[in-house]
Amino acid sequence: MDWKIKLIIIVIAIPIAVMMWPSFLGGTTDLFMVEGQSMLPTVLPGSIVITKKQPTYELDDIVAYHLTEGKLGKIVVHRIINHTENGFVIKGDNNPTEDPGVFKEEKIIGRVVFSTPYVGYLVSL
Repeated sequence: MDWKIKLIIIVIAIPIAVMMWPSFLGGTTDLFMVEGQSMLPTVLPGSIVITKKQPTYELDDIVAYHLTEGKLGKIVVHRIINHTENGFVIKGDNNPTEDPGVFKEEKIIGRVVFSTPYVGYLVSL
């Protein structure tokens, strides 16, 4: 391969790698597979979503957050529908009601920046 092409690939790859650096290595990016139907039709079951930590979150952002129920916990991908002085009100697009409680910014893992349908099913095989 020509050295110019290699240089172009490196110049393109380095910023992408820095931007997508995973959180378990000190970055701000995470990857999840969506299993439920609560975000239909926006995010389909089996989708892979990439989230990125943001300095602030806005109304209508789709976010991943930690939901703790007793000793069990899970990660939920839903939309911010309201912002109060106590935190964010979050709801799945396909859910009739809001998620219980108000969520502070510390509970939010990141905003969904990319989603690809059904790829999660392929990965889980």
